[in-house]
Amino acid sequence: MDIEKTIKNLEARHFSVRHFKSGGEACAYLLGEIKDTSVGIGGSKTVDQLGLYDKLVDNGNEVFWHWREPGLETLDKENAAKVFISSANAIAETGEIINIDGRGNRLAGQVYGRKTVYIIAGTNKICPDFESAVFRARNTAAVQNCKRFPAKTPCKTDDKCHDCRSKERICNAMLVLWGPMMDMDKVEIILIDEELWTYIVLVLPAMLFAMWASSRVNSTFKRYKNTRNSRGLTGAQAARWVLDRNGLTNVPIEHISGSLTDHYDPSANVVRLSDDVYGSTSTVAIGVACHEVGHAIQHATNYAPVKIRTAIVPITNIGAKLSVPLIILGLILSSFGEVFVMIAYVGCALYGLVTIFQLVTLPTEFNASSRALKTIEETNLLQGEEFKQAKQVLSAAAMTYVAALAVSLAQLMRFLIIIGGRRSD
Repeated sequence: MDIEKTIKNLEARHFSVRHFKSGGEACAYLLGEIKDTSVGIGGSKTVDQLGLYDKLVDNGNEVFWHWREPGLETLDKENAAKVFISSANAIAETGEIINIDGRGNRLAGQVYGRKTVYIIAGTNKICPDFESAVFRARNTAAVQNCKRFPAKTPCKTDDKCHDCRSKERICNAMLVLWGPMMDMDKVEIILIDEELWTYIVLVLPAMLFAMWASSRVNSTFKRYKNTRNSRGLTGAQAARWVLDRNGLTNVPIEHISGSLTDHYDPSANVVRLSDDVYGSTSTVAIGVACHEVGHAIQHATNYAPVKIRTAIVPITNIGAKLSVPLIILGLILSSFGEVFVMIAYVGCALYGLVTIFQLVTLPTEFNASSRALKTIEETNLLQGEEFKQAKQVLSAAAMTYVAALAVSLAQLMRFLIIIGGRRSD
């Protein structure tokens, strides 16, 4: 892979080219260029991995992306925007840019309209020549994209393009950009040295685990939400009974809107139960209500992990706000000297506080569930199959906190690897 040759040939074809050492630097540059305008984003895992959508919205832009707001209207707005952002399936060292699409919106956004187009790609997508770039687009990029959809195509079985005739194929058109289209304001290629492997290897599996855990909670609760407990108690009544039994008659119970938004608020010393729990007589509503009461009991008995978590909340909030900006700033300034890398490490240290908070949360949540299940069993609030159903939903909920810790740890490791790689440049 010859990056300098690639840049030279892209510029010879009248593309503008920017080359960055990390995704953080690329994002910082794009946020400096794209302000207070309309932005369309074509389907792109690269853009998603960079977290660019939220950053652009926070930068005062009106952003259209069908991955966030599905529908034909969004697709039309994407292509009508003044700025269009997409990625590339492959780039040849000879300067050609290859993209394959099923619907065509991503291709249309790159070839038509008076607008600025940014094409973002990791340097791992650079291929020696045109033929190998086409091969990569068809047999690597398109196949991996197809696997993200429930389509029944032969490429999913042996990882190669068959030029199949399936109606579900997502490679209905291939676009080769030999140069910017006429009347385009600018077509700029954003090349990123960081090949995003740290996201794919570390963060993505943790994110998928978190999505699975969240889905499991919702599906388990939904499965039993209409299963009435034999005593006919509502979630609020069960919570009140357990609170009073533990001498917490001063802790009120409030009804809040939403689904599974239940929580104990230590600052107000109040248990808040959601629409699905407060007035529900389901077995799982009893389990969730008693779990939140478990937190109230923890605070009343000065449970150690709760005291630690409460103590680090203020500094954790600071870390959550400043960590990523400091990491990005440190990476940007690192080219001026290794001393600036320390700014990124300070950001990592602050992000580590978030990870510690997630770690301390684990015993807190597991203990609250354990208290809830023990109380339910000892007092016969639920019996037999009813108890098993409540236990299932609380076990599923506990996994969401394990997943949150996994995501935080994976992201912290990713930051450290990126910064460490910068020090060895």
